[in-house]
Amino acid sequence: MLESILQTGVGHFLMTIVSFAILLFIVSKFAWDPISKILQEREEMIDSNINDAKSAKEDAEATKDEAREMLTNARTEANKLVQDTKWQVSKMKADQIERAKEEIEEMRTQAELSIQRERRQMLESMEDQIGKLSIEIAEQVLRREVNSEDHQQLISELVLEMDASINESR
Repeated sequence: MLESILQTGVGHFLMTIVSFAILLFIVSKFAWDPISKILQEREEMIDSNINDAKSAKEDAEATKDEAREMLTNARTEANKLVQDTKWQVSKMKADQIERAKEEIEEMRTQAELSIQRERRQMLESMEDQIGKLSIEIAEQVLRREVNSEDHQQLISELVLEMDASINESR
C-alpha cells in the first residue's frame, strides 16, 4: 500500500510534507538560532548605521548653522569695520581741512602784521624825508623871497624828491 500511495500524486505530496517537516526540524534545531542571530546582528548594525547617519546629518546641520552664523557675524564685523574706517577717514579729512584753515589764517595774520610793519616803516621814512625836505625848503625860502612861481617850483621839486625816495624804498 505504501508503494501505491507513493506512486500517486498524493503520495508524492505526503512525502514532500514529511521531508519538509524533517528538514524544518533539523534547520530549527541546528541552523535557525545561528541564522537568527546573524540576521539580528545585521539588523542592529543597519539600525546603528542609520542612527550614525542621522547623527552625522544633525551634526552637519549644526555645523552648517554655525558656519552661517559665523559668516553673518563676519559680514557684520566687516561692515562695521568699513563704516569705522570711513568715519575715521572723514574725521581725518575734516581735521586736515581745519588745520589747513588755521595755517592759512595764521599766514594771513602774519602777512597783515608784516604789511603794517612795512607801512609804519615807510611812513616813518616818509616823515623823515618830508622833515628833511621841509627843512631844505625852509632854508631856500629864507635865503630868498618866494613868489608864486618859486612856490610852484619848490612844490614840484618836493614832489619829485618824494617820488624818488618812495621808489628807492621799494
